[in-house]
Amino acid sequence: LYGPTCVAKRWCLWAHLMDPHDQYVRHEMCPEAWGRRNRDRYDCEIFFVDHHLGQLIDWMRQQPWWETTALIVSSDHGEAFGEHGMHKHAFRLWDVLVKVPALFRVPGADPRRITARRSHIDLAPTVIALMGLEPLTQFQGRSLVPELFGAEAEVREPIVMELAETTNNPHYRAIVQGDYKLIVEGRGAGWSHELYDLSRDPGEERDRAKEQPEKLAAMKALLAE
Repeated sequence: LYGPTCVAKRWCLWAHLMDPHDQYVRHEMCPEAWGRRNRDRYDCEIFFVDHHLGQLIDWMRQQPWWETTALIVSSDHGEAFGEHGMHKHAFRLWDVLVKVPALFRVPGADPRRITARRSHIDLAPTVIALMGLEPLTQFQGRSLVPELFGAEAEVREPIVMELAETTNNPHYRAIVQGDYKLIVEGRGAGWSHELYDLSRDPGEERDRAKEQPEKLAAMKALLAE
């Protein structure tokens, strides 16, 4: 996709692949032993996309510009298959729906795993930095390029999330700081609060708001700030 910022030999391609998405399709290339349940068909969709991405990347590796091209793979959301009584996506801010992969192949950067939490708001500044451009003033995130090249990964918490109110769900906000996650639901004139200890309860199955009032108050103050 060429635009006003893609000049000279600088270029950018964005590919949004919709196959691993409801409605799930079982492709012929998938082994029959995988089954035909929703989750099985979802796995098949991922297998299908992985196959075609592999073909694209194999072709890219044969091009003269491959050694100077960065490749970023991420996702716009996760998918639920019964967790919290939910299926598909949206509707809530559970981790099963908002934690997504982030894979970077950047020329000159050594392989490493970065465990510090990051947000999608950091992707656009990262792409802009890799293209040698200055970040836009309205960016709220920050480039990941320094840590991709070995810099110590700084703490960028709290991580903030929001889900706008629709006909399918009320307004939700969430904030993650350290081991804890606060989910706030807006319905009518009031707000309800749920508190989860992700270190002990990664599935977010036990609301600790009533048993840890001091931590709840601290997280509510952090979200307000």
